[in-house]
Amino acid sequence: MRKRYKKFTKYFILVSIIAISILPVYNFYQYAKKYDKSKIFNIDTIQKYINYTFYKLFNRSLEQGSVITGKNNFLFLGNQYDNVLHKTNGVYRPSLEEIEKWTYKLKDLQSWYESKGIKFVLVIAPNKHSIYKEKLPNWMKYDGPNITDYIVIQSYSKNINLLDLRATLLNQKNKYSLLYPKHDTHWNSIGASIAYNETIEFLNTKYNSKINKAKFEIIDNYRGKSPLGNFLKVEDLIKIEDNTYKFDINLSEINIYNIKQENNFFKIDNDFKKIFNTNTFTNIEPKAIYNSSAINNQKLLFLCDSFSGTGDFTIGNSILYNETFKYIYKFHWSHIGGQKLLNFVEENEPDIVIYQVVERALYNEAIVTKPPLSIR
Repeated sequence: MRKRYKKFTKYFILVSIIAISILPVYNFYQYAKKYDKSKIFNIDTIQKYINYTFYKLFNRSLEQGSVITGKNNFLFLGNQYDNVLHKTNGVYRPSLEEIEKWTYKLKDLQSWYESKGIKFVLVIAPNKHSIYKEKLPNWMKYDGPNITDYIVIQSYSKNINLLDLRATLLNQKNKYSLLYPKHDTHWNSIGASIAYNETIEFLNTKYNSKINKAKFEIIDNYRGKSPLGNFLKVEDLIKIEDNTYKFDINLSEINIYNIKQENNFFKIDNDFKKIFNTNTFTNIEPKAIYNSSAINNQKLLFLCDSFSGTGDFTIGNSILYNETFKYIYKFHWSHIGGQKLLNFVEENEPDIVIYQVVERALYNEAIVTKPPLSIR
């Protein structure tokens, strides 16, 4: 058996050397016709095919920091993103005292909002690693508690309005083919819709609210993309047809305003763009959204990340929130806090604030920075 393995390894190395030697020649043939000498020996192309070879033959990523390979063609985000692997397998573990200090700050933040009559909830958008743990590679196998578990336990003991969606998604994942695409780190539209429904139900129960929910159906949508495969530089070689789904909904026309920062103040532009409702991407620049046909005459401060709406606008639940609330002020949660948050809240007076934060980024000081005392 060992001899056979050595023989196979020797042949693989030989074939790889030949392939790597041929690639520059192939590049020369492709690009010489266009007289683009700079691309004759394109390292990216060589790397792409080497990455693809290791991925297909050994189910192994050569870009471990950004993406790892799992079972059954699953890809997962790598550890360079908020230490997601170490937070999943319990390696990243602040002391209980540190976590307690963080949750006390979160409690203070909640109390600050509620003192102004603003309903508050922090929603955990689970890592794909948490929902499809069985698809992680064997070297990631771990069944003990992790940092999220400790944050949840301490938050519940302090009566913090924390909505942990892990159990809900785990309970429902067998009802659907997938809640997260195999080659994406975000949930698909089914997972996003579950988060929306659970969040509105939580607010209605906690505050005895009567927020009406948007009516929609889930229909098929195939993107044919591999966002995590792109980290391996092999997206064009992998044809992934996971159903990402989309919302079948009677879309309203919405006005979208840019929000510009001026020192410690965020100002909403007077100019706006009128479009049919879509998932609104705000990781780079915040937006104000007005929907005169919304089913609730309320203002929402929505502090979130790309789980609310990805850059290609096909995944996320912001489209549902846009149909639900007449006014939405939508920021990435890391872009507003402290004095900026105080100024914005006092000027725009939201009725509700929803923090929807991806699990890997949950333990973050930017989330729990309490605004100073009111300046009014």
